Amino acid sequence: MIDFLLDFHSRINPLYLGIALLIAWAVYGSRMRRYIRPSLWLSRSARTDYLYFVLIFAIKSAVILPLLFSATGIALETALFLEAQLGYRESLPLSRPLIALLYTAALFLAGDLSRYWLHRWMHTVPFLWRFHKVHHTPNRLTPFSFYRIHPVESFLFGLRYALVAGAVTGIFLYLFKANVHLADILGVNAFLFAAHILGENLRHSHIPLAYPAWLERILISPRQHQVHHARDMKLQNSNYGGVLALWDTLFGTLRLSKTAGAFYFGYVKNNFNPWQLLTLPFHKGK
Repeated sequence: MIDFLLDFHSRINPLYLGIALLIAWAVYGSRMRRYIRPSLWLSRSARTDYLYFVLIFAIKSAVILPLLFSATGIALETALFLEAQLGYRESLPLSRPLIALLYTAALFLAGDLSRYWLHRWMHTVPFLWRFHKVHHTPNRLTPFSFYRIHPVESFLFGLRYALVAGAVTGIFLYLFKANVHLADILGVNAFLFAAHILGENLRHSHIPLAYPAWLERILISPRQHQVHHARDMKLQNSNYGGVLALWDTLFGTLRLSKTAGAFYFGYVKNNFNPWQLLTLPFHKGK
């Protein structure tokens, strides 16, 4: 688990948390004290986040990860399928840096778009909502709230990643052969790394950092994601985007921070323990 916390793919890597805190302090100055008071970070909801994180980490390691397809395997099958259907072709004559940029951008865009649609379906398909509502139970948001996800949802998002990343990689392998490389920073897709260090952890917090309206049509601000966590379903059914708000803009689900007004977190006014979160999808009426 310590390795996961220190992994640069992890949202709660100390580097990302520290930079998010510095960004918030630069914006709010002395007003930051109201957002870091113990009553928020040691609340019952926050303590549930911490305990559930340990539980879901164990479940993912023991049950979910062994069930998932390998993105590498899907990539190889995709490349072989394309070659069988379209025939062998030499690598397209592009420079390695340009190929790396195109591949990294394609992975990021395809991943973010697929995340938008799966997230939207988790809200709009009643069966899927039974599992996704677990993520909307916290009435106090912390960076660990990001991991308050039911194992079924975790499996679906892992499957989505394997299929999308595998398909994109397979296409690039067919087109560019061994010249395919990721433009990464500390092993992380450069675009995702930029999102992580630009305050992404503030989305699951009480720090209401909004962007100018024009930018919120392109990138999801922390405040927009907090709006998505509102108890009011009209607010909750908006801002499904992961990093980019472009998808919400294009598909009519965007809500700007300034239009949301005041709201409370949590899909119901209740507190849950970790076991109740695991069994919540199977209790009708909750």
